[in-house]
Amino acid sequence: MYLVFTLLSQFAECERHTFMWRIDCMVETDKFIYLFEFKRDMAVDEALNHIVDKSNTFPFVANHRKIYKIGGII
Repeated sequence: MYLVFTLLSQFAECERHTFMWRIDCMVETDKFIYLFEFKRDMAVDEALNHIVDKSNTFPFVANHRKIYKIGGII
């Protein structure tokens, strides 16, 4: 994921640490922030719930950009 977004000239950061947990992948653009959570052998809903449960969006609350939460299975 990191390589794909970097080749598209987007700022991507993997394993970004927050005060409670870490974000698997984060991509920032001028208007949006995309937070990716990947799970293995689990449902996509569990990956999305992980973003909410661990308060991974809290560091971006004051940011003017729209936040998208994306869960995936690897």
